[in-house]
Amino acid sequence: MLILFFLCISFGIYLIACDLFHIPSLATTRAIMSITQHDKKHVFQIGALMMTLSVKLGKIIKLSEGHRKELSSTLKTAGIAMQPETYIAHAIVKMGLKLLLMIPFAFLLPLMNLLVAAWAAHGLFSDLNDARKKVKKRQEEIDRELPRFVSTIEQELNASRDVQSMLEGYKASAGNAFRRELEITIADMKSGSQELALTRLESRVGTTMMSSTVRGLLSVIRGDNGVMHFAMLSHDFRQLELQQLKSIAIKRPDKLKVYSYILLAGFFATLLVPIGVYLMKLINGLM
Repeated sequence: MLILFFLCISFGIYLIACDLFHIPSLATTRAIMSITQHDKKHVFQIGALMMTLSVKLGKIIKLSEGHRKELSSTLKTAGIAMQPETYIAHAIVKMGLKLLLMIPFAFLLPLMNLLVAAWAAHGLFSDLNDARKKVKKRQEEIDRELPRFVSTIEQELNASRDVQSMLEGYKASAGNAFRRELEITIADMKSGSQELALTRLESRVGTTMMSSTVRGLLSVIRGDNGVMHFAMLSHDFRQLELQQLKSIAIKRPDKLKVYSYILLAGFFATLLVPIGVYLMKLINGLM
């Protein structure tokens, strides 16, 4: 009854707040989210409600100019269509919804509130770092493709000096993240300066490997040979790729050990459980 009473009161407060603060309906919010979030097929009511509350809370949050620009650049690179204030507010709203579980647990099982609070706090920090994680994953995906890209440029420099055509030729076989960057760069080259377009590519990706690659492409545009630079770059990138593969191979046995332990525990359970049941029956018979 307490839980039902709380839900009814919460829903009533929400409806009054929607009318007082002119919050758009959930149907309107869902329609907007379905347009802006292309990667999600369905937008649920709870997601629309969270986004509505996040927009309202985001108007209260104030960020410094430097922090706002940095976070805005990170969100743009990660492909998250939110303002920096809304992004932070969204993480806070998610934490608040998780903390609501403390109300029923306060009556049913008070000790669970500690776990709920820890879960909500962990979720808050995880949501705030979600954009950076996506950017890092995207950077790693592009860096893994750069050795093949540099090797291709090295071979094509013997026959052509047209950097734009090289990028257009490689775009068809590029991965999703790198293809998107190449499309933006090629469009910038067609509408403006090629050097400025490559500089923007370097700043968007923001990795050491991309900086070295862009530096070589700029030297080719300015009239340098570039073949030796890309040959050395291809050799260095291959070495880095081998080191990364070795580090992944070293970590694999540790991951396999976990499954071995689980298998061993299951094997012992199949032996010990029947023995334990038999001993319990034997003891009950003696008693």
